[in-house]
Amino acid sequence: MQVLAKNGPGELELRMAKVSVRVGDQITIGEYVLPGPGEYEVQGVMADVNPTVVRLDAGEMVIGYVAPDATGKLDDHDLEELGAVDMVCLRIGDQGFSTKDAAALIAQIDAPLVIPIARDSEAVTALCASGVACDVQEGVFKITRSQLPDGGTQVITFS
Repeated sequence: MQVLAKNGPGELELRMAKVSVRVGDQITIGEYVLPGPGEYEVQGVMADVNPTVVRLDAGEMVIGYVAPDATGKLDDHDLEELGAVDMVCLRIGDQGFSTKDAAALIAQIDAPLVIPIARDSEAVTALCASGVACDVQEGVFKITRSQLPDGGTQVITFS
């Protein structure tokens, strides 16, 4: 899977073998915009959307997205809905989580890979300066399930 950060401000594009998924203000699988809460299957991607968390099972990777209207920590129901994921996309900064809340969510979710989504670099800089270990990538980040960290969480940011 390829992760591209520069698709637009505050948006990621996840290119998988058969389809691209865009995560940001809305979630798009291929050209289909997920209209709201519910369960969807689009081009081989199973999507479970609720107001707080989104779970995308693309076969090659399971991706979670914590919605920008969520506040503070996730409750037990949210964590159960999210389940075990390979990667979490988390909006930070403007229209997202504060640095403190984002750091707490990263620890709470405990996914192998976390990619913060931000509209500006200040939010990412603040998150990394808060003690969260960040690995800065240029433009495109490629990863497969077998390359995921074994134990611990890797936070990928884009310059």
